[in-house]
Amino acid sequence: SSGSANTSERLFDLLGGTAFDSQGNLYVAHTTGRQILKIDPAGMVESLNHTGVKLVRPDGIYINAKDEIFVADRQTGGIVKILPNGESSVVATTQSGVRGLTGDEAGNLYASINREEGLIFKITPDGQSEQFAQIPTFVPPDYVPRFAMWVGYLTYHQGDVYVAGVSTHRIYKINDTGEVTVFAGSGTKLLPEGDALTAPFNRPMGLAFSPDGTRLFVSGCLDVTPQHVQASRPSRVYQIELN
Repeated sequence: SSGSANTSERLFDLLGGTAFDSQGNLYVAHTTGRQILKIDPAGMVESLNHTGVKLVRPDGIYINAKDEIFVADRQTGGIVKILPNGESSVVATTQSGVRGLTGDEAGNLYASINREEGLIFKITPDGQSEQFAQIPTFVPPDYVPRFAMWVGYLTYHQGDVYVAGVSTHRIYKINDTGEVTVFAGSGTKLLPEGDALTAPFNRPMGLAFSPDGTRLFVSGCLDVTPQHVQASRPSRVYQIELN
């Protein structure tokens, strides 16, 4: 809460989504390691043991009130459910490139697809998957390397889904009917400062609301040059104050 950060003694390459369970354990997708890391409140790290489904490129994670873990597999497009007893199964299939994962009180899941189409999928409790919304994406017309950063992670808050538009430098809000509006970001790639709608943003990726719902925390990049770099170090966490 003070904004200070400590460093783990163990380093992992290419980490993905994160989520907390009811006991305060943090779960992190180790994408290239094909595993889910469990970090207890004391900072101890272990690999989550589960049986049934082998993860290929795990990314987004969502944990419901029953401490059931849902994982989006970026390569297969599958949504994997891991029970507290370690049993796992594929409960739905979306598209390859699935990145973020969140859920609502009714048991629906929402997944962001990191592809140019900007699709957001909704998965019902019985495993039915369908296109729910579509956010704008953008690539500079003179961009030469393969573009790979279209859509970031997403989160659910008080009836709406919020999703990070990495390529457009904006955060979008999606209501329960699938209508998309701009929640934050002018669309200009600069360091965020000012009113949420008129301030620039810089490649937003991860989103998390504070427990009291008064702030939205956003992970993004610090440097703004060169203009065509899709991701960079160092990262920075920004906050948006909600009225």
